[in-house]
Amino acid sequence: MKKIEFIESYRIPDDGGDYQWDDNHGRLIRCEDCRFFKRNIPCIGGQYNGCEMWLDDGNEIRVMTDDYCSKALPKEGEQDE
Repeated sequence: MKKIEFIESYRIPDDGGDYQWDDNHGRLIRCEDCRFFKRNIPCIGGQYNGCEMWLDDGNEIRVMTDDYCSKALPKEGEQDE
C-alpha cells in the first residue's frame, strides 16, 4: 500500500469558528517520488541526495527524501490516482 498526500486549503471564519474546508490543490510529491530527485551524487567529502532540476543551473541543492517543492513532478510511470 502506498501513501499519497494531498494539498488542501482551509478557511478560518471571521467569527473565529472552526476551520472550513476550501479546496484540494492536488497531490503533494515528496522528493523521493519526484523525477528530479537523484541519490548519491558524488561531491567533495562524500555523496549527497540532490535535485536535478537545480543542478542543471549549476547549483548544488541538497534535499532530504521527505522534502518537497512546487516544481515536483511524479517519476516516469507514476500517475495521480
